[in-house]
Amino acid sequence: MQTRRMALLCRHCGTEPMAANRNISRSACSRALATRVMKVAGFSRRGNPSAGLRPALGLRERPRRYLQLRVLADIVDRIAWKAMQPIDDVVEHYERTREADRLFSGPGQLERVRTQEIITRHLLPPPAQILDVGGGPGVYARWLLHEGYEVDLVDPVGSHVEAATRTFREERLPGRALRGDARRLDAEIASYDAVLLLGPLYHLPERCDRIQALLEVGRVLRPGGIAFLAAISRFASLLDGFARGFVRDPEFLRILTRDLSDGQHRNAANTDYFTTSFFHKPEEFEAEIREAGFELQLLAGVEGPFWCINSFPELWDDASMRGLLLDFARQAESEPSLLGASAHWLAVVRTPA
Repeated sequence: MQTRRMALLCRHCGTEPMAANRNISRSACSRALATRVMKVAGFSRRGNPSAGLRPALGLRERPRRYLQLRVLADIVDRIAWKAMQPIDDVVEHYERTREADRLFSGPGQLERVRTQEIITRHLLPPPAQILDVGGGPGVYARWLLHEGYEVDLVDPVGSHVEAATRTFREERLPGRALRGDARRLDAEIASYDAVLLLGPLYHLPERCDRIQALLEVGRVLRPGGIAFLAAISRFASLLDGFARGFVRDPEFLRILTRDLSDGQHRNAANTDYFTTSFFHKPEEFEAEIREAGFELQLLAGVEGPFWCINSFPELWDDASMRGLLLDFARQAESEPSLLGASAHWLAVVRTPA
């Protein structure tokens, strides 16, 4: 009976039940329902519940109907906002680990250099305005600020925001760092030339939330604006598990089995095994991008197959071999048959001009 009720609710709010069990959480459903009710009612949100809801033209000419719809939309919107809280174990994971250090050591160096390389190829020249959503402690924001861009950073992890703020202040950079959620950005419509979304999509396990985050990116981008969207490969745990010997642990094997089955990564065992995430297949990632109304310009493997080879540290420390590795990663980045071998993908997308 409960499944039947949820299925009916999903049809009403327009969400798609998760393929694994043909069901969806109440929080995701209530958020989609809020969007649907406000669309019908003629309201639009500005990124913060305190900003209020703006009625469509013409509704004020029917005061009674306007009042009814305003109350309904406001109630549903606030219910959805309560449901849209950061995933606790994701926040706790990043409070315990040092994300900035990860990007300057081991295979994280390859991820950082290749991500910067792809962004540089497609980004407008400075001083374009950039929003770094899920920007962590500010590694990419700091780089872009030094290049002359105007950057605002948003992240749900308090220690990340503090670290980014401290870096900007110490290096006298004009960037801002604020607490926020990718699914509901506190930013005006069409206020940025580019958006970085280099983490939130794989930390939102429900498809409904990922679409909402993508729609928010489209909302804050100017016409013809560009966005850089990161995803993790469905096969990242498989490759990492054998490369680092995690497959000897029965708990990791349980995690890996589910990763390969439905992409839902859940870990309560070991910090090294990452945290709550969704690992995509390329066709799933592309479908979500299209559904959000973006034009896909490039889907690139960031690290290629090099990140999980045992000789990576020696190759990276040798300047000539590092150059060779980066060259071949660049050549193979858009080869469909190799995408699954890269831990991370970077999609370059645009809004219609």
